[in-house]
Amino acid sequence: MGFIYFIVDPDKNQVKIGYSSDPRKRLKQLETATSSKLVLAAVIPGNRKIEADYHYHFAMYKTRREWFELSPEIQAFIDRKSVK
Repeated sequence: MGFIYFIVDPDKNQVKIGYSSDPRKRLKQLETATSSKLVLAAVIPGNRKIEADYHYHFAMYKTRREWFELSPEIQAFIDRKSVK
């Protein structure tokens, strides 16, 4: 089983929308590559097709690869799906 994750970099006001079987492990991997404190903001059961659908839906906010501007629309989506 896989998951779609939304990992926020609050210092850069960006969010990574990705796919992983272990989003918490992926968070730790990403944190080793940045000085920012990243936040696992939402996790949704899914697959690579669903991940691609989110990338398409939020394409107007894309900054680079799987990173997107943390727009009000994406933030509202995260708030509805957030990790408690």
